[in-house]
Amino acid sequence: MKTAKPDMIAYSKLRGQYTPAVPIHGHIPGVQVGDEFSGRGELAILGLHTEMMRGIMSFAKHGPAFAICLAGGYVDDSDEGSTFWYTGQGGQEKKKQVRDQSFETADNKALVRNIESSTPVRVFRGKLANKDGRVERKYVYEGLYHVTASKQEESKDGPLVCKFRMEAIPGHSTVTGKVDYKLFGKNPFRVRNLASGPRQGPGRKRSRSVGIKEWTRAELEALIEKRAAEGPNGRLVNPDIAQGKEKLPVPVWNSIDDDDLIIPPGPDGFCPQFQYIADYKFGDESAKTLAVQAENKFAEDCGTECGIQYGGGGDRNFVNYTTDGLLMCTHPCGVMECDPGNDKCEFKQCQANNVVLSGLRHPLEIFKVSQQKRWGVRCAEPLPIGTVVCPYVGLVIHDHVADQLRNQDLYLFDLNHFHQLADAEDEDNLPEVGMNPRMPELPQQYREKHLVIDAHRQACIFYFVLMSSLWIE
Repeated sequence: MKTAKPDMIAYSKLRGQYTPAVPIHGHIPGVQVGDEFSGRGELAILGLHTEMMRGIMSFAKHGPAFAICLAGGYVDDSDEGSTFWYTGQGGQEKKKQVRDQSFETADNKALVRNIESSTPVRVFRGKLANKDGRVERKYVYEGLYHVTASKQEESKDGPLVCKFRMEAIPGHSTVTGKVDYKLFGKNPFRVRNLASGPRQGPGRKRSRSVGIKEWTRAELEALIEKRAAEGPNGRLVNPDIAQGKEKLPVPVWNSIDDDDLIIPPGPDGFCPQFQYIADYKFGDESAKTLAVQAENKFAEDCGTECGIQYGGGGDRNFVNYTTDGLLMCTHPCGVMECDPGNDKCEFKQCQANNVVLSGLRHPLEIFKVSQQKRWGVRCAEPLPIGTVVCPYVGLVIHDHVADQLRNQDLYLFDLNHFHQLADAEDEDNLPEVGMNPRMPELPQQYREKHLVIDAHRQACIFYFVLMSSLWIE
């Protein structure tokens, strides 16, 4: 008598209890890159990959795929680690390709939509593990991969197959091995360890704390003073360019040259001044009016909700951040935090749901990159996946004002994300991204206008991230 696999027994009992109410693209809250799972049943319980027999998880007729499993089931798969060609669905019998595949097949069409919408997929690699002398199949969460290309070509068995190029997203992925196809034998796949050695990255336990240090201003000031005396970072240009406006000091280091100007002179010889601001400022009255109108509209529709209620519908187990302040996952409808002064924040999770509002949490510092790129940003300690680095702060202006600056200002950021979502929804072209049903509908009178952040002269530390990245050799 054949005994049911433990993961399938668990799935039959726990089905639907821990699966997200709406399928989610991207990382699933509580699951870390590198986590291992004993079988497809465990993946399905958490909503990571809910298809037991198929390699591609896709539901919606018009949406992109959510996840794929790379488990050695197709001879035409070519796994190169951080990049690989993944064979589409269909046309197999007894592990042999006997019919042509088509891009019109639902799962293959979903992966095409991933390319069109730049929506990443969760990737799970199969592996074999020895336990008590027995060989077990496991699946490792390798993180998020972009689907960058597709093609149709003749398979090794003869019929045409659809293939999709997968590329790992830096900072959101890992490679624990390569999956090979094994045509004959008891096991359809095996895994080779890579030359890079054991897996590194976030912890294996899903809820494990990574032990991030919480810095105080006094501790960081002492460290800056020590480094300035020892000289490993070059000259200390400014011990705190934020001038006390941030919770932690932001030092400026120069080990390249004697030019310490933050903004270099323009063609006319004029040297503009840079002003560090830690919070947004309105650049014109029209922007302030629009912001107040939008805030009132949101309060009208969601005034009885705090961030936990907005994100999780009042679920007491819902969280946006880990206990270390790491973002659990991104969402197209945004992360709503809890204002410490909001009397509607009645949940325990509300106390930790204010990572952005609480200011800088890590020892960021500005340093001279080169004479051409000028200044950049680095951190005095490693930052794990999910770290909130800093906000994009600057002058808030109206889009009609920004239109006059677009040819001369490279530091503009349009706050029109929800406009784009609304337009896509109207055109029935919205990917299945698990839209938050609590998000207020964008009224028509706001469709034709939006706010823009101008970080050209007044900004926070993110200004220096842009300075080095926008420079083109």
